Amino acid sequence: YSLFGSLHQGKTGFSVFGDLKLIFGVEGLRNPAPDVMVVPNVKDPSQPRGVFDVQVEGTFPLFVLEIVSPRYREADREKKVWIYEQAGVAEYVFIDAWWTEEAPDAVQYEVVGYRLQEGKYVPMQRDERGFFYSAVNEVWIGVIEEGKDFCVIDARTGERIVPPEEQAQLALSQAQAEALARMEAERRAQAEVLARTEAEHRAQEAERRALALETELARLREELAKF
Repeated sequence: YSLFGSLHQGKTGFSVFGDLKLIFGVEGLRNPAPDVMVVPNVKDPSQPRGVFDVQVEGTFPLFVLEIVSPRYREADREKKVWIYEQAGVAEYVFIDAWWTEEAPDAVQYEVVGYRLQEGKYVPMQRDERGFFYSAVNEVWIGVIEEGKDFCVIDARTGERIVPPEEQAQLALSQAQAEALARMEAERRAQAEVLARTEAEHRAQEAERRALALETELARLREELAKF
């Protein structure tokens, strides 16, 4: 939700909603609550809503995204495909995650997209990277790092879309890295100053010892000259 909200922030014509019950007003058709939906021409996007009634709103979602629930995998992967197809949603995408009890942190993501053509959903065609194109959002959607991360790329700029909270985290991480780099540079500079000071001290000590030896050698020569 945050990712697509960030994508459409500042744009005119599109609003993003999440976890809002969608009332199609079609007899016999269930009314799901999509995790993300992108809707054009919403009159008052900031108005609090308990539901999104397409007849009341006078507009209709063009894009719906669902995060597959482990408990309701069949509903998100199969039943909702039929629901959104019957309702006429232009694009439906779901993200499924797989892991094992032995390795719960090793999550593998699968992203599937459908596009409405002549009233029927057909799978979105993937490119050589395995990404498919969302015409509604003008983005490429897929997974990277061998399925370990979900990725959305702005088709106009070629840059990955990063939600605001991730941007803040990245900025914090970068600031921390820069601070550590400055501390390391200061440490190296201090070490270099200390090394130079120690080298100068050793040189001065060597010079003092050499002078003392020369003085002692001169004294010995004077003593020898007496015999």
